[in-house]
Amino acid sequence: MPVVLAPLHLCSSAPLLPCPSAPLPLCASQRPEPTLDEALVALPGGGAVAAWGATGLGVDTGHDHLSDGFFRALFADGVATVGEATLAGKLALAASGQNPDLLDTFTLLGDPAMNLDLDLVPWPHEIFLPIALRARP
Repeated sequence: MPVVLAPLHLCSSAPLLPCPSAPLPLCASQRPEPTLDEALVALPGGGAVAAWGATGLGVDTGHDHLSDGFFRALFADGVATVGEATLAGKLALAASGQNPDLLDTFTLLGDPAMNLDLDLVPWPHEIFLPIALRARP
């Protein structure tokens, strides 16, 4: 899982420093500004339907187990809900025996019973990328 870089108004730390994306374990009166995940899920008329993120500052050690378990559950094991996928990520982390603190500090904002539509629709357009060549001496 990547570290979220948030502008100053979304996080009380300095601009472009890692900040928690999910709610910290503080009451709202101690944390006047929303976290990035809270702001995205609560955005009227758009935003995110759910967010899964860290509730505190830290390094990304162990996040690979969370994401591997999450995506394996979705695309290989065929789980249907976001809650089952996040649980699979946490189970993969627990099975690794590493970074057990992440089991308690990663949280899902949103409905864990939400079904995920995993039908892949082919992109109907062609994409052309520029080619940059280095001049030979």
